[in-house]
Amino acid sequence: MNHADEFTDAYFVYLEPGRIITTLAWAYPHLPADRQRAVKDYVHQQFGSETFAPWNAGRLSADVAGTRREFHPISRIGNWTLNWQATRPTIQSLYGAWLWAYRADDFQSVKPHWDRIKVCYQAKFSQGDIYSTMSAHLAMLRLAEAFGDSSMQGAAWLNLSNNLSM
Repeated sequence: MNHADEFTDAYFVYLEPGRIITTLAWAYPHLPADRQRAVKDYVHQQFGSETFAPWNAGRLSADVAGTRREFHPISRIGNWTLNWQATRPTIQSLYGAWLWAYRADDFQSVKPHWDRIKVCYQAKFSQGDIYSTMSAHLAMLRLAEAFGDSSMQGAAWLNLSNNLSM
């Protein structure tokens, strides 16, 4: 049995690069100090990964080690093909980068990746056209403000405003 996020069992949020960081960012302030240290180490490892960082330009495959989360391993995920989820947006994972920086007061771990985050955003900004993905524009707006990047701040604000108007 596959547990997913839709009735069709055809979409798994854990296949969005960096999605776990959003979850950990929400939990972080509520964890005891020893768990916070462990989570911070884990998030920093994810930020250093070309595959698992929220600014990964692609999406994760169900066959990449470390992506699957089922309790009872299965040999093949139903409905999965090489093009599975090829059109699903992933830009919303950028929100996790800002949320982590904000909730963990850890902007210094995000800042070294700012140029790659901007490249990812510029490649995917058209995905931020529905309410669930517009959070990426907010994330970029807030990160740009934190990093003193007025050019990106203006671009993110324009993209958010345009999409909200639509």
